[in-house]
Amino acid sequence: MRSTYANRHSRLTLPKDLNNAVDLLIKATAPGSYLPLAQFPFLKLIPDRWVPSKQRAVETYRRNTATYEKAREIVTKRREAGDIRESLADHILDGSIQFDIPISRSLLNKGFLGTAHQAAFEMTATAILTDTLLLAKYPKFQIKTREELDKVCGTKRMPHWSDFERLPYINCIIKGLRIRPV
Repeated sequence: MRSTYANRHSRLTLPKDLNNAVDLLIKATAPGSYLPLAQFPFLKLIPDRWVPSKQRAVETYRRNTATYEKAREIVTKRREAGDIRESLADHILDGSIQFDIPISRSLLNKGFLGTAHQAAFEMTATAILTDTLLLAKYPKFQIKTREELDKVCGTKRMPHWSDFERLPYINCIIKGLRIRPV
């Protein structure tokens, strides 16, 4: 069922849209990319059309809203096709996870699922960059990591979650990815 759904919807560009949404947000919130309105309230008097950061904020909001609405529609269609997964979105939509307060569709899409995705996206990217940087800087650890991986998995297959307990060195590397974020 999953492969049929994926094949019918392969033309969707959601991963690219999600990446673009995160990139827009990063650019819109980068230090120096916006006027310090909180510190200098008189700057609020400048017309919006003369302030690129305000235009960027409106565009970021519009694109992020559209992206997370699109993501929600894909999940809804997948679920309607009978493809129910073990995911946060599926648990919320089937009611097995309840919120303490009423939550609108918009707030759920952008405020909760969108924020959770963006946080995970950024953390994963940072962790991978940090890991790559440290392994490139210290090649002897690459060798030790490769030896442990080959010992447990051989050279013919990728590791499985069940292998994780037998990969203590790799386990330490993964848990240490926050040591020096790039």
